[in-house]
Amino acid sequence: MSNLVSNALHHGAPEGDIGVEVDGDAEDCVRLKVSNRGTIAAEVFPHLFKAFVSNGNGARSREGLGLGLHIVQEIARMHGGDVSVVSTDESGTTFTIELPRTVPLQRGSFTRR
Repeated sequence: MSNLVSNALHHGAPEGDIGVEVDGDAEDCVRLKVSNRGTIAAEVFPHLFKAFVSNGNGARSREGLGLGLHIVQEIARMHGGDVSVVSTDESGTTFTIELPRTVPLQRGSFTRR
């Protein structure tokens, strides 16, 4: 969550607001949303969650390592969830982390020593 807020502050419109919302109304999941008034170029979308890519053209920028969104996605998936993004000129950009309310315990997933 902190990475998404940091990205929203860094990449959003200079005088735009940052929104943070927790939506627990769904029966099966909780949604965490971070939004800003900035937009993401269409050509960047295929690369957003790739490791070591931070500017959409396959190269790292000076602003970061290009790991943040990749880590956000991996953590969400490890908890049985996922992360998505919507970006339009009209409404800005919103990242949504969706996590299940419960994660079924899988037999054999833990090792005793």
